[in-house]
Amino acid sequence: MASSGQTWPGLGIFAGGSGFGAARFIGGIVKQLLALDIDVNTRYANDLTLLMWASGPDESVAEAQAHEIVAYLLEAGAKIDDRDARGRTALMIAAEGNHPAIVKALLAHGADPALTDKAGNRAADLTVLSELREELTPR
Repeated sequence: MASSGQTWPGLGIFAGGSGFGAARFIGGIVKQLLALDIDVNTRYANDLTLLMWASGPDESVAEAQAHEIVAYLLEAGAKIDDRDARGRTALMIAAEGNHPAIVKALLAHGADPALTDKAGNRAADLTVLSELREELTPR
């Protein structure tokens, strides 16, 4: 999807609260925003993109729903290895939140598990799930 560079000023709804809450506004809002041809790579609070927000859903969001949003954003041209204010990528955020389906989707779209954040952590360092750690460890 080509972007006109339009941003969505009302997107503060995604930045509200203390966690990565974008995914609770599942499907409909994301589809509407993408239909408006917003710049899917616009930066919001803490230098987060929509993909980063969606990759770290809170506990109230089913992982399948969050995975659906991530898929929409990737199809819309979200930059997979962009970094937030902490130097973290969507992959690192998904790994830290222990979201295997999102991690696998990001890896399948070319996310780089070898990147490090500003503290020197890779995605594998941020998960407590051994299966994810193994999948994220560069060979």
